[in-house]
Amino acid sequence: MTDIIPSSDPLAILLHDWLIAKRGRTNSAATEDTYGPILAKLRTALQGNGLDLDSDPRAVAQFVERWVGVPQRISTTSVARSTQKQRLSAISSFYAYAIKHGWLTENPCKRIDYPRVEENAGAKPLATETVIRKLEAIDRTNIVGLRDLALLLVALKTGRRAAELASLSIGDIAPVGAKVMIRWSRTKGGKTKGDLVEQDASAALCLWLTARYGSEWETESPDAPVWVALEGRGALTGERLGYHGIRGIYGRRLGTTKVHTSRHTFAALLLKKATVQELQQRLGHGSLDTTARYMRKLDDGQEDSRTEIGDLITLAES
Repeated sequence: MTDIIPSSDPLAILLHDWLIAKRGRTNSAATEDTYGPILAKLRTALQGNGLDLDSDPRAVAQFVERWVGVPQRISTTSVARSTQKQRLSAISSFYAYAIKHGWLTENPCKRIDYPRVEENAGAKPLATETVIRKLEAIDRTNIVGLRDLALLLVALKTGRRAAELASLSIGDIAPVGAKVMIRWSRTKGGKTKGDLVEQDASAALCLWLTARYGSEWETESPDAPVWVALEGRGALTGERLGYHGIRGIYGRRLGTTKVHTSRHTFAALLLKKATVQELQQRLGHGSLDTTARYMRKLDDGQEDSRTEIGDLITLAES
């Protein structure tokens, strides 16, 4: 979306204001970069069929239901359910904003059944021995290795989602003795939660932050990103590491580009000693049913020889 919006196009102004509000809530340029193009492409497609975002909700809903499943690239023949759900979420978010501010009266997405997407679709937990071996292989004598090890340890020891990891800022990190408390303010469902991170992951995180910001890293701006790009154009500006950057680290270090792998590995390790209620709390699931399904899928075909989660990284410490 451009900063210059024609005053003769109220919907363009509304879209612009929605994106600003959305970025303010998520504190993430990635949200704007993802959601903005979705609505821009949808509006172009609607207008090409004699409709617009404020047309009859029944017609818009019918159009949107088809449109979210249409590939946007010539090289693509199908659209993943997760992508369809993301498109619907973006569209629904815009309509919720428009309704809240009195511009529209109905959200056409309410008429559409969202595609069911399993949280663990396509991602599988890694064997403990594999994790240890791959973490040991990371070179911690350079700043890239320090960042990558810290990120992976925090992910493996907290089970947090990619979006939660990416949104971390210095103000979310608070030393507590030899450990750190991490405040997660961008969790699924909008709740703020906290994790007292185990000592090995805490030490790795502090080493990385010291290498990046200096020994007084705690005095940096609270909005300064915890994870920053060190390769490519982003390295020149200290750009916040986004999903694709994190995905690249997983690919290089763990041999998989599925970021959810660390969440499943965390859950699989925790299964040995945790109750379903404890696992639900740690994973942030809204219901026990979700956690129960999660546990069944993780347990399918898994080895019985799991180490305690606290023992996972002891061999990876320098």
